[in-house]
Amino acid sequence: MIAVAGCGNDLPSASFIEKLRVLMVQAEPPEVAPGQATALDILAVEPPVQMLDGGPPSPLTFLWLACTIPPGTVEQVPCGVGNGALDTIPPWCADQPGSSLCVIGTDQHGSYTPPASVLSAAGTGQILLTVAVADTPEGATGCLMDTASNTGLPTNPDHCVLSLKRLTVSDPKRTLSNGMPAPPPNQNPKLIDLYYTDEVVNTSLVGDMGTFAPAPVTNAQSVRLVATRDADSAEMEAQLDSDGNFTGFAYEALTVAWFTTAGKIDGGRSAFTPPACPTQAMCPTQAPGAQVDTHWTPPTDAQLPGQITNGSIEFWAVIRDDRGGVSAKQGIATKR
Repeated sequence: MIAVAGCGNDLPSASFIEKLRVLMVQAEPPEVAPGQATALDILAVEPPVQMLDGGPPSPLTFLWLACTIPPGTVEQVPCGVGNGALDTIPPWCADQPGSSLCVIGTDQHGSYTPPASVLSAAGTGQILLTVAVADTPEGATGCLMDTASNTGLPTNPDHCVLSLKRLTVSDPKRTLSNGMPAPPPNQNPKLIDLYYTDEVVNTSLVGDMGTFAPAPVTNAQSVRLVATRDADSAEMEAQLDSDGNFTGFAYEALTVAWFTTAGKIDGGRSAFTPPACPTQAMCPTQAPGAQVDTHWTPPTDAQLPGQITNGSIEFWAVIRDDRGGVSAKQGIATKR
């Protein structure tokens, strides 16, 4: 998933939710056969304490699009914004499934069914999914058209975000170069637990069970934030050389991105690695470990009014593989 946003000075930590953010765009499943539907979802979040930049935001609106990826494309732009101003909304995918650009829907959740024409001679292909989300009166449609007329950059990036996702389409009957049947299609990895620990007590953040104590003004101590993956999340994928020949199987890379509405996270991304291996790539046939962690420092009492409104802090751990699979686990901690 790629988010299109603006740049500036003195940016807050990427893990801190200080404006409209898209944390995840998910297709379930992330790899489908032609004619097979995939369920679409977006995790878009806003800060509990809204920015004072022109009044309260409008309700979130969404616009999903699908488009074909030209052969040899390296840097992909969002669907509908690559050719200057977008004068009209494209046709609906349900009406013209073979269109090179079409609208999937306008809800937070959606469904998309790729056509067989996307497959290459090798039996695989990709569709680019784009979702525009906005909290402005112009809505997601205005966000998309504004971005299209501004060389692919939103003029109001704090309130208009375009995110991309590549959907893999594959023929389940295809074979590898050595004649072996292709492996099962990729699945979204999942997390089963999210907690923090001071190395004495583990505090679960799942199911509104978490609590926190504000940090002192001086000598604030961080705690370890931990995410545990589902045992089935570590999948093996086929490895191909530069000529497309099958060379064996290796475990996919799994990472977690961390987010919170208050406090400070030290290190916004963590990688699952095999025991005694610094990276998954160095031990490709060994399964990655079950947990990853980072550190979180709670806010002080003085910081709380500017970060939370109901006494609770939200956390998200977003797990991704290296083939487009993604899911998220949310946690909540209430001031004690």
